[in-house]
Amino acid sequence: MIMPGLKKLTNSKSSEERMKMIDRGDKKLSISRQAELLSINRTSLYYKPVPTSDEEYMIKRIIDEVYTAHPEYGYRRMTTILMRDYGIIKP
Repeated sequence: MIMPGLKKLTNSKSSEERMKMIDRGDKKLSISRQAELLSINRTSLYYKPVPTSDEEYMIKRIIDEVYTAHPEYGYRRMTTILMRDYGIIKP
């Protein structure tokens, strides 16, 4: 469906700015059409980032320390060390 006066937005604005331009209450233009006109992936409109927990930061720090000391360790040995020495259990 082509509406007169509407054309795709050029890349003059950042994707964040273009995402803010979406009007979810607009009855004439669907969200899909607005996303298409703004050159935005429709799925990115629904994405909500999950905050990183303190526990995850701690695990990443431990992995970094062990890997820095022993870069030759693979994921199996790293998993064993995390479970044995730090009590971190695989999900």
